[in-house]
Amino acid sequence: MIGIILAAGKGSRLGLITKNNHKALLLIKNKPLIEYQIDALLRVGINKIYIITGYNSHLFDSYRDQFTLLYNSNWQNSNMLVSIMTAEHLLNESPAIISYSDIFYESFACESLLNQKELSILYSSSWKELWKKRFKHPASDAETFSIDNFGYLKDIGEPLDCLSNACGQYMGIISFTPKIFSKFKKIFYTLPETKRDKIDVTSFLKHLLITNSFNIKTIDYKGIWGEVDIPTDLQLYNSNSFYFP
Repeated sequence: MIGIILAAGKGSRLGLITKNNHKALLLIKNKPLIEYQIDALLRVGINKIYIITGYNSHLFDSYRDQFTLLYNSNWQNSNMLVSIMTAEHLLNESPAIISYSDIFYESFACESLLNQKELSILYSSSWKELWKKRFKHPASDAETFSIDNFGYLKDIGEPLDCLSNACGQYMGIISFTPKIFSKFKKIFYTLPETKRDKIDVTSFLKHLLITNSFNIKTIDYKGIWGEVDIPTDLQLYNSNSFYFP
């Protein structure tokens, strides 16, 4: 199994903080954000790790000796699905865990995805407390998320009018087998090129639901985690009130 970290985006919502830096390299408790993801993958035995770069790609050169860097040359005009397809040659051959680069989590997040044979995503059912700390109006920066009685995704990605309308939040970690990826990419390439460039992972998962293309397995992660999206996130996660091992 391989690990793929998506680190091509600019992190625009962080403003000047990422002008000469990259969101994945910002420090949380004196540790670059991306190293939480790397450590989680290594701890479950995933040693082949690929980092998809784009914006300020040169800042990742220090990782080149240990990991493979791939480059999304269209990062300015594309979204995460295009970054995933940058690793298409790898995903055709090997099962993979794919992680956003702007999140941190404990290693058992990856462990829960090691032997999945279905398209699987991690979500947090305890997200509301974190969102209340991050946002003055937490529902305004969250999306719908619901699952059926068998643990498969029913809905995702719509605007949220109140917190009770989402039983969880998708964390940004997904796993494939080559067989699953073959079907996944086939559906992706049926989209018009302009839509392929702009669609994000959440929106594509929604598309898969609408078209009845996949049963998407959801796995509830109950550990410590967070995402870095706005400047106050850095203040929160680096404060003494936020604990991360």
